[in-house]
Amino acid sequence: MRFSREEDRITAGRITALRVTPDDPQGLIVWYHGWSSAAAGQLTRARIWADAGWEVIIPSVPYHDDRGTIDYEASSSYPLFWETVLRQVTEARIWTEYAAQRGYDGFVTAGHSLGGCTALGVAAHTDAVRAVIAINGSGHWPLTHLFMQARFGVRYELAPDLAQRLETLSPHTAAKRLAGLPVRLVHGVRDTTVDARADRTFADLVREAGGKVIWQDVPEAGHAVTTSMMDDAVTTLSAVRYSKRRS
Repeated sequence: MRFSREEDRITAGRITALRVTPDDPQGLIVWYHGWSSAAAGQLTRARIWADAGWEVIIPSVPYHDDRGTIDYEASSSYPLFWETVLRQVTEARIWTEYAAQRGYDGFVTAGHSLGGCTALGVAAHTDAVRAVIAINGSGHWPLTHLFMQARFGVRYELAPDLAQRLETLSPHTAAKRLAGLPVRLVHGVRDTTVDARADRTFADLVREAGGKVIWQDVPEAGHAVTTSMMDDAVTTLSAVRYSKRRS
């Protein structure tokens, strides 16, 4: 473990981000946080992976921090959840460019909840991604959309264009590409927010495409990120040999 690190705030492509950088980092991780969370609240998590030798970027998320705020609990805000995911998939080119500028040959995506959905979406549609770690997220967005309505007993209407993009850009449609990446899916068994069955369906599709998915159930955890989840994921990061920084 490495315990010498630098923390600062950067701007890339007009998006601000927090950055935690250890001495001589071996690779780059972009960590996407959850709905209604804040970038600053992710620093403890970023430090865990920085101490394992990784530079970690925490982007500012649409409708959060300096990109605006909304009533996250209002049913009218629900479509913005998926708009946030889709916007960050589009914005991933910024982190591809950033990685190249920093001398990396790619980057790892990771995140929790909304961020887990985002991390998988970015991995599905960005050639520079070398691995993905999703905690309490989903790689099958249409199923998660259905499960969320059932769990909360609310019918969430999506505009036709948004519904179509949700279907066509969902990571499960890119199972063949993701089969070539290390994929780690982590779920708290007591999670009552994101139904893990959608992610299990996604994992099955990736395996059917020839991929190897690491699935981790955490018995005592709910819809949260634990230190052990972050620590356990280091084994997946250690396998990403082709994401090292170029000299």
